[in-house]
Amino acid sequence: LYERVLGPEHPQTASAHHNLGSILKVRQKLDAAEGELERAKALLEKAYDHPQREVAFVHYSLGRLYNVQGRLEEAEASFRRALDLMKQLYGPKSGTTGRVLESLGDVMYDLQRYDEAASYQRQSLELMIPVFGPDHLFVGGATLNLARSLHKLGRLDEAEPRLRDALEIYETALGPEHPDLMILLPTLGEVLHQKGEHERAISVFERGLALSKKVEAAASSRARVYVGLARALAAGGGDRARARQLAQQARSIYVELGPDAAANLRDVDAWLAGL
Repeated sequence: LYERVLGPEHPQTASAHHNLGSILKVRQKLDAAEGELERAKALLEKAYDHPQREVAFVHYSLGRLYNVQGRLEEAEASFRRALDLMKQLYGPKSGTTGRVLESLGDVMYDLQRYDEAASYQRQSLELMIPVFGPDHLFVGGATLNLARSLHKLGRLDEAEPRLRDALEIYETALGPEHPDLMILLPTLGEVLHQKGEHERAISVFERGLALSKKVEAAASSRARVYVGLARALAAGGGDRARARQLAQQARSIYVELGPDAAANLRDVDAWLAGL
């Protein structure tokens, strides 16, 4: 309709392509979504020679699509372009800029560039708190993401309070038995275990184990709970037979997950061999 009434290169036609691409992405029709979003980007960049809101959001949408597809370098480039435009349009301290920084930090995390990830995630969090408030779920997610990067960097004393802040926000916003806690609890347990606080780690992992029986959790999250609890039990002088059983349960999951979990499988096999 837009093409017929306004013409195939009108900015509103481009916006229609953008909207259609976003809908197709939600429906998991990713190749078709990419075609619509690329068409929107080309039309909008041809129509405008100055920073424009719709152009910025098309780059952001493409970044999110590439991220889902595992095309991380392309996602990084799209997010960086979106960030540059958002800063020009809204300023460097807007909540919108903060959301793009968060997405860019997530890509850096997946690329294992944890220093960069933590930097972007920290900037994002600092922008989000004044806009959304300290207890908003967006802030909780940004806090969790920063904590995960700090964990990867071995900065455990910084990671733990961030994780506890995120846990409080999640519990208040979502309840104490929400599936999203299956991402947070294993990370907190691992941090405590690595700090040598095995009893506290066991308590967190036991909570994760109980939750995994009540909610639909990703297999990888369940495996993290099994392995984490096994390690904490063994290190804390707990039931070694139970620890072995939990690790073997995790091993079965990693076998089912296939090549994507090959490194996890090697790690749990090495741990079982030394138990």
